[in-house]
Amino acid sequence: MGSPSQEAQAQIARIGDHFEGAVGRANYDQLRLYSETMSARYRMISGWAVRSGADFLHEAVKSCLNFDESGDCIRRIPPGIPVKVALIEILRSLISHAYQAKARQLYGEMPASQFDAAGSKHVHFEPTITMWSEGDDRMTPQARENAIARFDAFVTFARPDRVVYGMLLLIKNEGLDKPASLLAERLGVSEIEIYQARKRLASAVGRYLKQQEAA
Repeated sequence: MGSPSQEAQAQIARIGDHFEGAVGRANYDQLRLYSETMSARYRMISGWAVRSGADFLHEAVKSCLNFDESGDCIRRIPPGIPVKVALIEILRSLISHAYQAKARQLYGEMPASQFDAAGSKHVHFEPTITMWSEGDDRMTPQARENAIARFDAFVTFARPDRVVYGMLLLIKNEGLDKPASLLAERLGVSEIEIYQARKRLASAVGRYLKQQEAA
């Protein structure tokens, strides 16, 4: 492999500057948090331990540091684009492709058909008879508003418990309820406190339901 071009050298230097110095660690931690959040959906269908957000981040950074035979970086960051912005977009692309590939793989692993115990009747995996009318499984706008109102009321009820309240906001605003390590980082607490808060959350639900029944 040849030497990096002048443009590649400048890009490598920009990335190095982004992760060095007084704010280098903070820049890394912020990007890792972005990556953990963006990859949560992928890791949910893959198994939480398959690839972490840090793995995706390292892949994104490596692709911007490596250069091909012509000396150009494999992934080019235009001079006018901040390193952080470029890496976030690269992360989105990497995680999106990983999720789609895993989803296709899981779909391909699903059996297309099977036979009954006697081996005589062919049973299709996909049902041919509609078991419910289209739209019956969807909430009406009014029912959805009522459900949101009930959840908001419970969030208000749980507000005195800072950690439980924060967990509920993450669920409401981002659909994020795991892993505990990410919740802990987002809320500025330890993983132990997250596990303890989950127990308190279950108790809070019981207390809230009793309160509603007594009202």
